[in-house]
Amino acid sequence: MGEEKPITSPTESIDHAGRDFDRLTESEQVMRLLASQQQAVASVMRTQDLLAQTARAIINRLRDGRGRLIYTGAGCSIRIGVQDGVELVPTFGWPSDRLAYLIAGGSDALAKSVEGAEDDRDAAHDDVLSAQIHDSDVVIGIAASGNTPFTCAVLAASAARGALTVAVTSNP
Repeated sequence: MGEEKPITSPTESIDHAGRDFDRLTESEQVMRLLASQQQAVASVMRTQDLLAQTARAIINRLRDGRGRLIYTGAGCSIRIGVQDGVELVPTFGWPSDRLAYLIAGGSDALAKSVEGAEDDRDAAHDDVLSAQIHDSDVVIGIAASGNTPFTCAVLAASAARGALTVAVTSNP
């Protein structure tokens, strides 16, 4: 039996389209960037039925006016979640008391790197307990790789408490 080669997830693999990117003309750089966006859209299109089912589940969970929308993640991923969440209040009138964030490394991690926080499963469990997540809540975990320990632990602990959990990832 031969030794199996580990499978590298797409977010951890080298994008060969980036090779020699700095040596391309600006026009060629823009074309490569646009091509990568077309690939991203095509990937998301393949999940349209799942996205629609997820949206319906979120609506059903939050419709009664009790549940909260809670974003969780680490680093850049949670920063994107926070950007999304804060716009819900002025744009859609979402009540700010029904919006929360569980951030690896705490709120300080929004403006500076807190190394190792993304691996802290214990902090994730503590944050879920502190937030008193319950069965009316929706917890959206954002992780490009789909396996950030903090984010995965928040989702697992939230699901165990009856919350609807949603994972947003760039990997299949």
